[in-house]
Amino acid sequence: MGTLVALMGITGLGVMIWAIVVGVRRRGQWDGAVRRGFWWRFGSGYAAMFLALLLDPTEQNASTGFLMLTGIGLIIWAGAFAVRHPRGWDRAIMRGFALRLGPGVVVFLVAVALTSPSGSTTQVAADSEPQPPASAPSASAPPLNGPPTTASPANAFAPAGVPVGAQRAVVVSVDSGDSMRLTPVGAGPLRESAPVHARLLHIRALGPDPCSGDESARRLRQLAPVGTIVWVRPDQEPRDEKGRDLLYVWNDTGAFANVEMVAGGFAEAEYAAPNSVHWAEISAAGEQARTVGAGVRGRCRQAEPPPETSSAEPGPQPNPQPRPQPNPVHPTPSEDDDEEDGGGAAYYKNCTAAKAAGAAPLHRGDPGYGSHLDRDGDGVACES
Repeated sequence: MGTLVALMGITGLGVMIWAIVVGVRRRGQWDGAVRRGFWWRFGSGYAAMFLALLLDPTEQNASTGFLMLTGIGLIIWAGAFAVRHPRGWDRAIMRGFALRLGPGVVVFLVAVALTSPSGSTTQVAADSEPQPPASAPSASAPPLNGPPTTASPANAFAPAGVPVGAQRAVVVSVDSGDSMRLTPVGAGPLRESAPVHARLLHIRALGPDPCSGDESARRLRQLAPVGTIVWVRPDQEPRDEKGRDLLYVWNDTGAFANVEMVAGGFAEAEYAAPNSVHWAEISAAGEQARTVGAGVRGRCRQAEPPPETSSAEPGPQPNPQPRPQPNPVHPTPSEDDDEEDGGGAAYYKNCTAAKAAGAAPLHRGDPGYGSHLDRDGDGVACES
């Protein structure tokens, strides 16, 4: 791709020079055919150079390059006009020359003024970017290597709170409570006019779930509505495993969206190593949200039903009749039980007596159980 862009640029410049040379050689024969040939060559070269600017992956601001190219074209046109009239410079010729040269110089100078500050500022911001620590800082640690929050020439129109080096972008869509699609605008770390799928750094959206629905996504749409300008800035690791750009995002009022989502209880603070420039600020907001039960988490907790208790008034409790105590009949010396009988203080001559005492059925080992009551020998006496 780079070779193709370079070839297009060189070809465009060559065709423009060709047009100028032919125009100068035939300056005394400037009829309709010569004029058409000149503009056909010059226009083709101009278009090729502009297309090369648009396709150049290293060019962050194609519009500035277009301005510069236009200024150069107007200046060359003024020179060709002057060559066509080497003598006889009356007022009309001088006015035509000035009308071509003046705008060309102005457009060229404007392009130079726009190119120099943005390029140098972006480079300085990139060079001065602090290196994050190897391990994740604790939530209670002070902000590490926090960037200054004063505006720079590259983002002179940014609201208060937006740090140096942040790039403008337009919100295309909000997909969830922690991701959105953006189109970068102007010079910066992201390529201009190339839509990106962005993930907000150090946060994980809550929901959708039966309690909160999709409140996290709705909250992010409130902070960064579709079509509005936001300001973005990456950290050390530019993308996640899904290829999404990892970004800190500030909205058009200067509110830090990553912190706002966590502080409002709409997202969890989640460390994304090795990025750490704003981790302390985001994690502290998460601790505060958990303490006060803010946002989705707090409302879901309040909506949880209390422990199960019967809300109906208790009805009259039955008054159980006391179980009649058995009236034991002590065995006579002649009444002998098996060794496995229950024995004890109770004795029932037959099942009728056991049932009358409310003790039936009797199991082997129970007081009053006897083998004479267990006809089938299954260990349960007076069972019917």
